[in-house]
Amino acid sequence: MIAGAYLRKSTKQDGRAQEEKSVEFQRDRARAFAAKKGWLLDDALVFCDDGISGAEFARRPGLVGLLDALKPRPSFHVLIIYDETRLGREMVEVGFVLKTIISAGVEVWFSKDERQRTLSTPSEKMMQVLDSFAAEMHRTQIAERTRDGLARKVRAGHVAGGKVFGYRNVRQTDAAGRLGPVDREIVPAHAETVRWIFERTKEGKGYRSIAKEANAAGLPAPEPRKEGRPAGWSPSTVRDVLYRDLYRGVIVWGKRRKRDQWGQKRPTLTPKDDWDIRPAEHLRIVSDDLWNAAHERLRTSRDSYLRTNGGKLWGKPGNGIESQYLLTGLGTCGECGGSLTVRFSSKRHHRHRFYHCLVNVQRGARVCSNSVGLPMQEIDARVLTMFEGQLLDPDAIRAGVQEAVRRLRRDTNPGRERGALVKRLGEIKTQSERLAKAIALGGDLPALVEQVQTLEHERTRIEADVQRLEIAAQALSLDARKVAAELEAQLVDWRGLLRANVQQARQMLRKLMVGRLVFTPNADKTEFTISGTGLIEPLLEQVLGAPKGLVTPAGFEPALAVRHALSLQRRAVRRC
Repeated sequence: MIAGAYLRKSTKQDGRAQEEKSVEFQRDRARAFAAKKGWLLDDALVFCDDGISGAEFARRPGLVGLLDALKPRPSFHVLIIYDETRLGREMVEVGFVLKTIISAGVEVWFSKDERQRTLSTPSEKMMQVLDSFAAEMHRTQIAERTRDGLARKVRAGHVAGGKVFGYRNVRQTDAAGRLGPVDREIVPAHAETVRWIFERTKEGKGYRSIAKEANAAGLPAPEPRKEGRPAGWSPSTVRDVLYRDLYRGVIVWGKRRKRDQWGQKRPTLTPKDDWDIRPAEHLRIVSDDLWNAAHERLRTSRDSYLRTNGGKLWGKPGNGIESQYLLTGLGTCGECGGSLTVRFSSKRHHRHRFYHCLVNVQRGARVCSNSVGLPMQEIDARVLTMFEGQLLDPDAIRAGVQEAVRRLRRDTNPGRERGALVKRLGEIKTQSERLAKAIALGGDLPALVEQVQTLEHERTRIEADVQRLEIAAQALSLDARKVAAELEAQLVDWRGLLRANVQQARQMLRKLMVGRLVFTPNADKTEFTISGTGLIEPLLEQVLGAPKGLVTPAGFEPALAVRHALSLQRRAVRRC
């Protein structure tokens, strides 16, 4: 069986208790558990969220990728998680995520105690709710203790947050060398940059103009939030500087709550009466006169924008579900890792579209020197041609189908075991009904629940074995040539769809790609290398017209060379 895994850890702290929950520890446990069960854990199906709260669900890249991998058919048959708290610590959301995964036909196993979560009976659902309730209570208590501790630090005049541009955090020590609280002190070079930004704003410069000018001058900039990204100013970081009260010598704490009542990361403004406002003249960088002049200029700029009767800006409408351009969000700059954006140029009364590095557009050449525009029409055609010629290839499809059928047929003798397993399932059903009656009559609840759990675990294991045997029996009657021929006929429609509809083509590429396409320029920016990796498994699982179960328990794995068939090296893009 093909197995995937989900790994999550909330914070990056030290200590044994934290180390046992680290993503590497969870990864090792998942590999060991998969090997014990005889499953193949595909590294491409290991979804990871490191340093993300268990209350956050919408902005968890690993979890989002996991749920996307379930559509339209799962890319794996078993999901391994260390324990249920790794999915999250919010009762409603955890139950919904578990239901989504299990409803897609994927088994959920916990490697910590080697048990399965099925949600197939009322008792199993009850245990899931109780476990999630305990996890959410634990998270809430930790959040309350953390906030109280931070409030005490603020009242004592110490740092209760992270780093702030313009200051350095200094850990205090006592006479005995013991570590104490953290205080801030001004960094002179950074302070000059902050005052320079306020001066430019006072003169009427906009956020983007200030960011580009600061980057071109090589002024110190805040550290990037994501590792590997270049340091540099952006319109958003310029705005953050202009609205940070600390620069005028005022500490404001508790202005926003980081999470809502569901525990999700959604900062909300708290009532002003709940703010903790304290003077900190020793941290002042900007004078009151300069602060007021800059903010007066910002106010007059805001007033110049047209607004509706309700006070809302007449801005650009929100984007739809899918971009109208093929590679935005699917391609990155090979120099800085930034996303691609589309810009226009007019020549001879015609508008031409080009892909540009978004970092270069917003932050300037100092941060990313890749200022070349890639002609959108030519690049789109080249990418589609590469997918059609290398991934949607009949020879590759035939090889994949034959390998999948061969592995399904290997070492199968389905008739021998199925009868005994079905008989045991009937016995388990009878025993479970008796235990349910005993619980309703008020018996020894802990002991009875434990027996129910034991039977549920055995039942789910047996049902999985029965399903495996049924799939194996089905594989014996498969005709690989016939299946491949039917699939090849459908590939014609796929190749036509790639060209006909940009939105559907984007959805197809997202399923078939590992990561994003990378556009890397050479030294003089006259040529580009397009590189990426594609998978054939999602293609078969989505369009396969063969009986259910072909790409299941023993389906084809990374051993097939076609998995890496989209490793592309193409050069033909001229400077524009």
